[in-house]
Amino acid sequence: MDMSEKIAYLEVQQARLDERISDLEDWRKKVNGHLDRIETKLGNIGWGIAATLGGVVVDLVLRIVGK
Repeated sequence: MDMSEKIAYLEVQQARLDERISDLEDWRKKVNGHLDRIETKLGNIGWGIAATLGGVVVDLVLRIVGK
């Protein structure tokens, strides 16, 4: 393999690596978007659980005071 073939091979390899990096960056952006939505949903579920627990505590206090 002479020098020009080696250079051509390295250029092809560089182009492939650039494409793979670009694909990984696109994938990362997509995954980060999904993670943001999951985080929002989990936050909403957490607030729902907290509100339910608060309602149970208030109900318990009212039942104890009412006796």
